[in-house]
Amino acid sequence: MSERASGAKLHWLRLLKAAERLTKTKLSEEIQVHPWRRPLPSEAPPPAKPALARDYEVGLVYPVTDEAIEARAACGLPKIPPTAHLYRDSVYEKRRLLEALGVLKRFQFNGIERRFKY
Repeated sequence: MSERASGAKLHWLRLLKAAERLTKTKLSEEIQVHPWRRPLPSEAPPPAKPALARDYEVGLVYPVTDEAIEARAACGLPKIPPTAHLYRDSVYEKRRLLEALGVLKRFQFNGIERRFKY
């Protein structure tokens, strides 16, 4: 083998060892025995995240649109439904409950930034 080929081989071996060091992770014994028991990044499914964030923000999963207000008025109902839009204090109570019960932490939702970690 030529000197150049052995130098290239040595170079690739060094790169391989460096890559192994970078990709090695320390796994607990339980995860090594039960690999499917790894914690998930967030328990909230991605399609539900916008609705959950809106629920935290305004107290409702769905928005009350102008069309909904007009339809309620046409049916003889109050324009604003008896929800968090009408009772603003309930939104703050709901937020306190979500934080106290650990729901926000479990879903990895940052209430200050009003967004999910993942």
